[in-house]
Amino acid sequence: MGNTKSPAVALPERDPKISTDDKQSLSPVTSFIGDPALEVNFGSLTLESSRNPTEIVPQTPNPLSICGLPDVVLIYVVDSLPPDSAALLSISCKLLWERLGSRYVEALKNPYRAPSFPVHTMYKYNLNIQLYRSYRYNFLRLLARDLPKHITCYPCNKLHKIGIAYSETLLEKSCAFHIDNALPLLDGYVSFHILQAAMKRYHQRYIPHSINLYSETATFLNPTSRLVEHSRETIYISRTTNSLIFGKQRILLLPPNHDFCSSEDFSGDTSQAPDAWAPEWLTWDHPICPHLKWNCYYDFRWRSLSVSDQSLSSPRFQSCDYCMTDYHVAVQDRQGEGDTLYLTCWQDLGSAESARDFNWQNAIANVTSQDMQGIDKVSRYAYQHGSVCEAFEGVSGEEYKVDETMREQDWAELNGHPVSRARNVQRDGRKREKTHPLKILTFRDSMLVRSWLA
Repeated sequence: MGNTKSPAVALPERDPKISTDDKQSLSPVTSFIGDPALEVNFGSLTLESSRNPTEIVPQTPNPLSICGLPDVVLIYVVDSLPPDSAALLSISCKLLWERLGSRYVEALKNPYRAPSFPVHTMYKYNLNIQLYRSYRYNFLRLLARDLPKHITCYPCNKLHKIGIAYSETLLEKSCAFHIDNALPLLDGYVSFHILQAAMKRYHQRYIPHSINLYSETATFLNPTSRLVEHSRETIYISRTTNSLIFGKQRILLLPPNHDFCSSEDFSGDTSQAPDAWAPEWLTWDHPICPHLKWNCYYDFRWRSLSVSDQSLSSPRFQSCDYCMTDYHVAVQDRQGEGDTLYLTCWQDLGSAESARDFNWQNAIANVTSQDMQGIDKVSRYAYQHGSVCEAFEGVSGEEYKVDETMREQDWAELNGHPVSRARNVQRDGRKREKTHPLKILTFRDSMLVRSWLA
């Protein structure tokens, strides 16, 4: 700071005891240190900036590359890292590879493959192998980010090469049908390899986000419920979440009446007479996710329906508390054709970078089929409920309408099923009307339903 002048106070001469440097400027505050008895009104002082301020140049040391460390220090640092990080560091540049050699990479050369059983059960009694296998997989997963034509296989614990047509050679490998690569909630089959390769090509802009990686529709007679069902399954890349979303919808046609007939009426094809052997009522379930399922009950004669404890007086939209799954249930009146039950769910499968991803591991957990619902539940997973449906359908869960998903050809296929035609034949010559309006049951309505669905 430079010399300053105050209009209110005459400053004393500089005390030589304070500074002997003639080049150093004297501030109005430090000038009074030598005379503490002197009282000054500092509020009346005016400070003027110096025309030649002292410039302080920050001394930034030159960055020191890790390659410049002595060998002893470098090896000490690398040996302190986890095995996967040490191996990655050793191959990060030629200079480090020459100094560190291949010993850190060779330390992870054993893949410990899991050819058939789930990976988490293969070595569950050997923690050392589990830890070693995890280090190797993490090393390959990070390495694959810089390899545009490779993905990391979790069961094999190796890198697999992919082509521009990402499914070209992957299905030829035996690991493509490994249990950790299969989605049990899918009626068809798609390997995690295919999804993983597709997501990699998507990030490389080889494929658009709007493409369906998997899409299957089917109309069939459910052997359990004896009802005609239309199933639609789709796996779609969401641009909003940069993840894979699995959408599944089951549409069950509830006939307007249930006339028991003899097989003689359909001697040509007894499969066309389903009502001859259908029970008066039955129960069955539909999985939503590994943690939830719809428990269904239907009385054919009295046309009474129950889906878990839902009232179904209006469409119900809900979400799972343990994974990223939204689900929706609704009933639609189809007049003379009967009623339709819609069971829809959307599940986020994750980014597909790794088979150890939380979303994928949740999706392949086979809890409901083992009747272990609630036993293997993970901690509650916080996410914005309804976001998965919105990312897939483009509308929020509250605005989703089931009747917009069915096309005319879907209805034609549903009504044209042999069982549907057989039931229509039974009503020929009579007015197509419901014997009873569909009644929605809850737990409070029937102790019988309670005993079956508990």
